[in-house]
Amino acid sequence: MTDEFKADVTIENRGEIQAKFELIPNNSPFGKMFKFNIEEGVLGVGEKIPLSITFCSTILGEFSENFRWRLGGSSEVL
Repeated sequence: MTDEFKADVTIENRGEIQAKFELIPNNSPFGKMFKFNIEEGVLGVGEKIPLSITFCSTILGEFSENFRWRLGGSSEVL
């Protein structure tokens, strides 16, 4: 417990228009323990952005979390 874990990922806009994105808050007990260095922004066409995700738990136990992203101009959630 209280050890911090870090993961680095990259998001990419493969579309033909710029894309505004925003992380939808995850209010589950474990979801609140994840921190993203970027929670919103705009990706240009073909642009990639590195994201760092850190996790530090104060609770013991197994968990599975999904994080959802909202795209500007779309009703679809990723």
